Amino acid sequence: MEAKNQSVMKAFEIIERLSEHPKGLSLAELSDLLQSNKTTLLRFLSSLREMGYVDQKPDKTYRLTLKLYALSSRVMNEQSLVQVARPHLKALAHEIDEVVHLVIEDDLYVIYVDKVESDHPVTMRSRIGARAPMIVTGVGKALMAEKSDAEIRHIWEASPHEKRTPQTILTFEAFMKRMEETRRTGIAYDLEENEEDIMCTAAVIHGAGHQVMAALSVTGPTYRMKDKMGHALDERVRQTARAISRDLGDVLE
Repeated sequence: MEAKNQSVMKAFEIIERLSEHPKGLSLAELSDLLQSNKTTLLRFLSSLREMGYVDQKPDKTYRLTLKLYALSSRVMNEQSLVQVARPHLKALAHEIDEVVHLVIEDDLYVIYVDKVESDHPVTMRSRIGARAPMIVTGVGKALMAEKSDAEIRHIWEASPHEKRTPQTILTFEAFMKRMEETRRTGIAYDLEENEEDIMCTAAVIHGAGHQVMAALSVTGPTYRMKDKMGHALDERVRQTARAISRDLGDVLE
């Protein structure tokens, strides 16, 4: 365990030193700065190059790539999204008195990045940081509806197909009918497909340039949601998604 810790520390020492020298450092210069063996450093640099964090210029000096910037930007964007969206999510949760979720896309999955509880919360799988397949969630369907048919088919075919409940959609044809409805209305549903006795109404959130940023949902137990789901709830979810989108810089309607 100690050796692994030392390896992580050494890798970050290299990254930190290279960040202080944007024009790059030679192996000898890096060795002098870190007081480390050149052979050892070369091994670390080779791994960092393979992972895309370090590049070697024609003059044999090493410098950082923009991959760390991309990672930090992703974190900053997620934090900004949550900060912008939370007042709207809280207002919606207070008005509807059901749980409100905020998610982002992660390959074939959604990741829950925020959750506002209602006054009478119910036990469900969702928690901040958890992942769920896009194809079984309302928020996932909302995100997928913005994609081309070919992209949707790819996600469907690559996703795990598990009959989570008796309502889980198991054919692509039935799934595409739901996609067509979502595209028409701007609203996606989870009708007990992910968890028994849990339903949700969801909509997509856009950012600057109408880029898809996230999705939100109102989620609750079936016995309450059956009375709430419909035109009025659909419109409130759409309104909230549009309000968050405007605050994130989306100027398109």
